[in-house]
Amino acid sequence: NGEFDPASRAEAAFRAGEILRARGRLAEAEPRFAKAVELGAEAPKGREFPARGLLEQAHLKRRAHDETAALELYAQVRERFSDQRRTAATALTWRGKLLLAAGRTDGAAQALQGFATEYPEYPKDAVRNADLLAVELFESGDEAGAKAAVDRVRAALAPVVDSGGKQGESVAAALKAM
Repeated sequence: NGEFDPASRAEAAFRAGEILRARGRLAEAEPRFAKAVELGAEAPKGREFPARGLLEQAHLKRRAHDETAALELYAQVRERFSDQRRTAATALTWRGKLLLAAGRTDGAAQALQGFATEYPEYPKDAVRNADLLAVELFESGDEAGAKAAVDRVRAALAPVVDSGGKQGESVAAALKAM
């Protein structure tokens, strides 16, 4: 209703969608997530829940095996809510995973390899994404492509590792474990 600001109403719609999804009432959850996204257009601030609502819509489509719709929604998260860095990064990761699962390795490589430069604030996610891609390439017989994926993420994250500290050590360990 109109007595609450759009950001609060977006959060309420998102949370209602989460509850319905958790109870297995997916057909009822999706409109709640859509309402959160719609309210995001009215809210210059408080865009976290509209972004998360759109991400949840993409997840619902993916789980329903509607890959085309899921891929489109993951792309929309990044286009419409680029200011919501964590949610946009999650959307890119899931887009890459979905493309890998569909055997669309070139598209997956573009998404997953670009992660380290597009979202440098999430270096461990970049390592996991590169690892997913490298394993897929290796298992499909493309050892050179797998090595290149590993080399690319190592080069992209070298400044983080070189900076030392807790994060540098953590990223170095993740790279080593690849």
